[in-house]
Amino acid sequence: MKKIATYIKNHIPLRQVIPLILLTIMFRLAIVRLYEFSIEFYIGAYGNESLNAYVSGLHIVLTGFGIFMCLYAIVVYIVERRNNLPFWYGRCQSAGSNANAVFEAAIGTSLLRLSPAVTVVIAMLFSIIFTIVSNITARHREELSQRYVGHVGRTLDDLKLKGKVDFGVEVLHALGREVIPKDTEVKVVDVDGYNIVVERLIKE
Repeated sequence: MKKIATYIKNHIPLRQVIPLILLTIMFRLAIVRLYEFSIEFYIGAYGNESLNAYVSGLHIVLTGFGIFMCLYAIVVYIVERRNNLPFWYGRCQSAGSNANAVFEAAIGTSLLRLSPAVTVVIAMLFSIIFTIVSNITARHREELSQRYVGHVGRTLDDLKLKGKVDFGVEVLHALGREVIPKDTEVKVVDVDGYNIVVERLIKE
C-alpha cells in the first residue's frame, strides 16, 4: 500500500485528482437529489402503480448513460491529447483536454451512484488512465521532435492549416501556421500533438 501511495504521489498530478473527486462528489449529490425528486414526482402523479418498474428503468438509464460518459471521457481525452487541442474547440486554442476529460468523467462516475469509497477509487483510476495517455503522447511527441525538427521538405499541395510535405524519403502530413503555396520549401520547426509543424524556409 505504501508503494502504491508513493507511486500515486510521484506520477499522478494532484491538480487533476482533486478537481475530479470534488466534481464527482458535487455531481453525485445533485444526481441523488434529482433521483429522489423524480421518484417523489412519480408517486405524486401515479401513486405506487408500477413504481418498481419505474425505479428499475430509471436505474438502468442512469447506469447506462454513466458508463457511456465514462467511456466517452477516455476516448475524447485520447483524441484531444493526440491532436493537442480541446476536442470541441478551435485549432487556435492549445489547452483544455484535461478540463474536458475531468468534467465528463465526473459526470459519468456520479451517474453510476456508487458508494463514496468506490467513487473515489474510480476517480483515481481515471486519473491513472489520463496520466498514462499523457505520458505516451509526450513520449511520442519527443520522438517526433528528435526525428523531424530541422528537416527541410517541399509542399505537395497548398498547405492550408494541414497538407502533405515531401521530405525526399517520405511524405508526411504537416501543419502550417500560415497558408503555404504548393512547391514551397519548408522547414520543420515544432511538433503539435502527433503532427509536425512547418514554416517557409528562409534562406540566409
